[in-house]
Amino acid sequence: MNKMEKSVLMFFLILLFYLIMPLASHAADCKSEKLSNKGIFVLEEAKALEQKDQLDKAIKVLRKYVDNKRNKDHHYLEYFLGQLYVEKKDDKKSLKAFEKACKLCPEFLEAWQNAGKILFDLQEYAKAADYLEKAYYLSKEKDTDIIFAAALAYNQSKQSKKAFKILDKITRSHFSQQYLTAYTSIGISLKKGRQVLKRLDRALLKKEEPYILKLAANTALSLNDYKKGVKYLTIYSMANETSAKEDRLTGDLYRALNAPFKAAPFYKKALSKKNDPKILKAYLSSLIEAKQFNEALKATEQALEEYPENGEFWKLKGIILYETENFENAYASVLKSMELTKEMKRMKKTSLLFTYCACRAGKIHEARKFMSHKARKKHLRKALNILKSYEKK
Repeated sequence: MNKMEKSVLMFFLILLFYLIMPLASHAADCKSEKLSNKGIFVLEEAKALEQKDQLDKAIKVLRKYVDNKRNKDHHYLEYFLGQLYVEKKDDKKSLKAFEKACKLCPEFLEAWQNAGKILFDLQEYAKAADYLEKAYYLSKEKDTDIIFAAALAYNQSKQSKKAFKILDKITRSHFSQQYLTAYTSIGISLKKGRQVLKRLDRALLKKEEPYILKLAANTALSLNDYKKGVKYLTIYSMANETSAKEDRLTGDLYRALNAPFKAAPFYKKALSKKNDPKILKAYLSSLIEAKQFNEALKATEQALEEYPENGEFWKLKGIILYETENFENAYASVLKSMELTKEMKRMKKTSLLFTYCACRAGKIHEARKFMSHKARKKHLRKALNILKSYEKK
């Protein structure tokens, strides 16, 4: 996974944080004292003002009460004050109120959760993680979305080991896309790809979801395990719509595993979605490597109709004709490739093939004349020496 992919993934995960972590809007029971009658009256007045969208007045009413030292502090008044500041988009004041609510009532789940969410917004990730983790342990249902949010916060605070430990725990029994995506991304960055792959394999036994197959493929490829990577991609492609990029990657992996006959159909599939000379070259090369010369020749001739000035395609045609012992036409095709190739490095790579074609076609003199040209001579010396040795024979 490259840097660009990692940054995109982390953006997705942070965005996900906001989707799964709405601010809690109700308050749990607390062991602290009940609200006084005066406090209840002030709270009801503030709520009525809030419902009329008179937020400033509601805040003023509450502030007047809580700032009066003669009145006893109460967690719910602070909590509701925090909610009002949230509506005003004043993160710092809402955080202060939620933190005070946590202090007054340490078992106040929603206050811890909301404080954690705002700390995340303020990019105080380490503190956010602590608050969210506390909220998770306070929740009776042990809401995994809360501890997942804590893991994201730990990761953002450069405590990826803590994040991975949490994710490793929750993905033992929860295989949702967001959990496994974060687990995979952070695991790969910590070089724990083998551990991640085992977890993904286990998840696949439970449910063969497309996103798990793609995560498994990416993880296997990060470990340079092409055999496993292509296995996951192939299974994925059987039941899901794939992009030209994915088809090409599958083809490339099969070629890397010396299975060009398996690569060719994927390149062909990619070409049906995107007309790209690079994919076309890979497709033609895979047919040649698979020794499917008739199909390769037909496809190459079609390619040359579309790209008549492409030296690489003329070279591939020459290879096919050489392999099928049509040496004279092979020589003509490779000569055409050499003539169209302006870059000397590429011409040098083609020169040995050109030499062999010339020798088998009885065109040694013509080939030598072509390569002896002043602009080419020093770059094609090795091929020229081979031709000279054939001439002496």
